[in-house]
Amino acid sequence: MNKLALIVAAVGVVLLVTMSSMYFLIQNDASLEMEKGEEFTGLDPYWVNWQRGFPAKVGDSVYLLLDDQEIVDQNVTHNYTVGRLDLRSGNLENRSLAGMENLDDNTIIYSLLQGEGEIYLIGYQGISDEDPSSNRVVIYELDLETMELGEGWAIPELDNANMVDLLIDDGALYKMPGYFIEFDGNDTELIPVPTIVAWDLESHEMVENLTVPEYLCDAVLLPFNGKYFVYWVGNEYLSDSFVYDAEEQEDEPLVSLGDYDNYRMYEKSASVCGNAIVIPYLREYVDFQWKLSNSTFALDDSFEPVKGQMDISDVGEAYWLMSCSDDDEVVTLQYWLSNSSTELSLNIATYYTTFDEGGPPFPSWPLAVPVAVIVLGLLLFLKKN
Repeated sequence: MNKLALIVAAVGVVLLVTMSSMYFLIQNDASLEMEKGEEFTGLDPYWVNWQRGFPAKVGDSVYLLLDDQEIVDQNVTHNYTVGRLDLRSGNLENRSLAGMENLDDNTIIYSLLQGEGEIYLIGYQGISDEDPSSNRVVIYELDLETMELGEGWAIPELDNANMVDLLIDDGALYKMPGYFIEFDGNDTELIPVPTIVAWDLESHEMVENLTVPEYLCDAVLLPFNGKYFVYWVGNEYLSDSFVYDAEEQEDEPLVSLGDYDNYRMYEKSASVCGNAIVIPYLREYVDFQWKLSNSTFALDDSFEPVKGQMDISDVGEAYWLMSCSDDDEVVTLQYWLSNSSTELSLNIATYYTTFDEGGPPFPSWPLAVPVAVIVLGLLLFLKKN
């Protein structure tokens, strides 16, 4: 037996075993973590009725649109303010909006819309004296320093668009498939509008107008990596979600979600956070009923699911959740009412959900080194013989 060949082959085997173990053990897997932040307690309980739409996150602040209405007979006066939750200090500001005097009596602000580091207000503007229920959608940029409204822009083609989703992505305002309301005397009819339309926020020019299948009018579409993540809120399952390629007009089933038919989306909670889609809360089928799940999910850029643990404080059953996000993290707001012996108050707790895509795994190419050493030992053995 050639001792040199045996020694070389043995060294190669030891290196192969060692490096193979490193390859399988040193894997920096992706993770999804939730951590509790500040609490805002003792708030006016009427905030529950005042809040309009979903919260919006910019930097270390979360903004809420509030509307303290005064109703006298059939006349309604809207008193709009913006509540700012400081996520670092736990302070809360309730700031009045400037420039509201420029709005006519037929304009109603109903929601915040979050852009890249900016916030917009979405409103309805009456367009017919004969039919007071007819309206067009108007968007206003909000100066976060002065709380002053910019000049309103009546979005074209969005008359009576009460049931479409609006979102901002990469400097463009998107209208997703949905329904318009058509008024005919005393009757109303929902008209499906199966299009994706986008306008440049600065120039107001249309940059995209695509027709999609009509069944997407009932779905929620989320732009992600040049395509759309499609899901439903209601009785459909997380496993029914898929990817829609608008340019190719093709559905791409998500095989990676095929086993998750025991989860359902809870409201329109999914959002893009960095290079992943984060779903901070869902409903799960447990003990023969649908309950709020203690799991969170993220989908990386390959749409592989990463599961995390939702850790919401136990404040009784009477609470509800809302969320907002930016490129760094998702913030979930947990609302609940507390009734002390003296007064009723509203409380809000904040939770951060962050996705870590993990580092690159141990590369496979170094495994070629011990294989080469073993082959060298084999060649030395054959040469000797």
